[in-house]
Amino acid sequence: MATILDYQTNDALIGGGSLPFPVTNPLLGGVELEVATINLTPADTTNLLRFEGTIGWQPDLLLATPLLPILQVRIRVGSPTGTVIYETDDSALIGTGVLTTITDNILTVSFQHSIQASVVPTGSQPYFLTVAVRGLGSISIRGPIHFGAFVIAP
Repeated sequence: MATILDYQTNDALIGGGSLPFPVTNPLLGGVELEVATINLTPADTTNLLRFEGTIGWQPDLLLATPLLPILQVRIRVGSPTGTVIYETDDSALIGTGVLTTITDNILTVSFQHSIQASVVPTGSQPYFLTVAVRGLGSISIRGPIHFGAFVIAP
């Protein structure tokens, strides 16, 4: 029977802390931003690390549909610029392509990811949830933000 050895979480509610905040495409001067950090300590390389997360976001301005910004979400180990162990994208699709804002519609991306502890550096490590923009335009991270993980012994 599996045993949970460690569990960490980092959460930010809508309107809490520095939320909302803008994220701009790197081609327009933006950078990949850290939005949450947790620390995990696997006891053995056979342990499983199971990550979960949710980010509420919205495009700041919608132009023609193919030009929408894409939210890129990553988990990095060791530092906010460390090795990427997980990556996913999320995008919005509004059918008209008319210049508009969507201030009432917060989009949500959620993910789950599992890896063996043998894939990451040994010992206690920080894990960073980061966001960036691909495509044109910018987005706002509105919240909520949830980043959590378990260390599970087989």
